[in-house]
Amino acid sequence: RLLLGHPTSPLVAHALLLEHGCEKTHNAFFAEELRARHIQPQAYGWASLQADGGVAAVKERISRYVTEQVGAAPPARRVAAPLSWLSVGIVVGPSVADGEG
Repeated sequence: RLLLGHPTSPLVAHALLLEHGCEKTHNAFFAEELRARHIQPQAYGWASLQADGGVAAVKERISRYVTEQVGAAPPARRVAAPLSWLSVGIVVGPSVADGEG
């Protein structure tokens, strides 16, 4: 659910799913999960180190996706909104400078 939440978020305009290494079921699983949610897998980019023929081919595929999809998209539209719509998250924990993070 967590991984599907990112590409299907209304705040995400473009997403590419990348399967890597010897595991060749990642993209098939996510495509099926998208279909089960009545979302067309064609709405996303897909790449696979194994199926696409290695690192160089995947880099080219991702570069092409970004150029064609993201590069061709109109710029985000800004709209005025009240400050009350703003959410800010704060994480409190050990500092990286303390050598604990």
